[in-house]
Amino acid sequence: MEKPVYLFLGNDDGPIYIVDGIWVLKHFKVLWESINYEDVWIIRRKYDYGLLVSRYGGYLEHDPNPKEVFYAMTKKDK
Repeated sequence: MEKPVYLFLGNDDGPIYIVDGIWVLKHFKVLWESINYEDVWIIRRKYDYGLLVSRYGGYLEHDPNPKEVFYAMTKKDK
């Protein structure tokens, strides 16, 4: 059974798509590469979980390093 999710590809004028969440997971690498590593929001239609994937280079303002990539995940307990 499909698990529909809302998919927002991070561009200001972009639409929000309703897609199969399993498809997004299986094809995430290609999807993210195809939008040049811009932000991706994946939110379940019931709003009980979601995921934002964002990439930014560097950690220190005075020493930016585009090879440094930071990921963060958070979970809200019910």
